[in-house]
Amino acid sequence: MAVSILFWFEWGDTVSLGNDSSNITRSSTGTFQIIQAGLAENTTYYFRAMSEEVPSGYTGQGEILNFTTGEQGEELSFAFNAVYVFVFIMALILMIMVAWWIRSRLA
Repeated sequence: MAVSILFWFEWGDTVSLGNDSSNITRSSTGTFQIIQAGLAENTTYYFRAMSEEVPSGYTGQGEILNFTTGEQGEELSFAFNAVYVFVFIMALILMIMVAWWIRSRLA
């Protein structure tokens, strides 16, 4: 049975989030990124990564992280946030793999 994993971000300018990015579908684990246009300058945004394994419906979500945009035209440095996102995504992928392994052992 082929397994697909949907990835997306929930995001917003408050910790309540309120927006979903577009989905990315993958057939294997790994990192992912989504470019979100139209963000306001000098604004703190909150986000978390989400995933769903298809067809099982297993879901995963990360902790809420944040970043602040710069002024228009300013080059933004996301080095620390990139590390947080990378670590989070790796942990999320590991959780999905463990859940899948447990499910296969119980079947």
